[in-house]
Amino acid sequence: MPPDATPRDLAGPPTGLADGTPPGLPADQPGRAVPPRPSAATGRRDTFGNALRCEWTKLWTVRSTYWTLFAAFVITVGLAAIACGATANQGGDVGGEPAALSLSGIFMAQIALGVLGVLVISSEYGSGMIRTTFAAVPNRLVVLAAKAVVFAGVVVVGAFVACLVAFVLGQQLLRSTGQQASFGDPEIVRIVLGATAYLTLIGLIGLGLAAVIRHTAGALGILFGAMVVLQIAVQFLPGELQEDVLPYLPATMAVSIVTVNPPAMSLSAEGSIALLSVYTALVLLGGAWSMVARDA
Repeated sequence: MPPDATPRDLAGPPTGLADGTPPGLPADQPGRAVPPRPSAATGRRDTFGNALRCEWTKLWTVRSTYWTLFAAFVITVGLAAIACGATANQGGDVGGEPAALSLSGIFMAQIALGVLGVLVISSEYGSGMIRTTFAAVPNRLVVLAAKAVVFAGVVVVGAFVACLVAFVLGQQLLRSTGQQASFGDPEIVRIVLGATAYLTLIGLIGLGLAAVIRHTAGALGILFGAMVVLQIAVQFLPGELQEDVLPYLPATMAVSIVTVNPPAMSLSAEGSIALLSVYTALVLLGGAWSMVARDA
């Protein structure tokens, strides 16, 4: 042994974990597997997916969902049976709009779906559970988006089934008059899908109003005022002013959507859906601003 050698020199290279590598492993292999960190995009997808699952569970754990969807279905189908059955029994004329007669129930069903849209949010604000929701999902825009997506998905399916059944039943009852329509006729598919879209958009407007107002009675008052009271109030305006205002009201849009030949004092069916979509987007944007800018 050289005289200047030390015990440490004789021991050779360290065999511990001083360099982060266990003995027997190459230096370029880590001693412990480190799981990859999720990217920001993955985190956002996971958060939104969890929010969707939560909102789906909440929507189906309250009885108001079942009752309002059931009420909307019964109203849509029941009024179709009443209107078309009475017309057939009296040998009446449908005025070239058999599909509109069988879908007349949407004018009442929109109330039930508007109520459901309001309750999706206002019930949580009323009970204080919205604080728990925001604690679980701090991003409030994600919460609102998840509520809107889940609600719209449920209503689209329910409204389509109700409108389809109402149309088929109504046309069967009108068969004796020889004025029934079928899906092979022009515009019929557009009418059924348009009625479904109309009911869905009205429900989303109710959801957006509840996000802004945060109170069930207040949101319902404004929603019904826009759908019913405003339509009646416009009838008292001078004739020319009525023509300027009526095409932009929801009830007039509904008539345009469910008819083959929309009234002269209305927008086209496509224009009515587009404008109602703009109304819906504006109300939801207002709800998003209210959620972010105000305390729970």
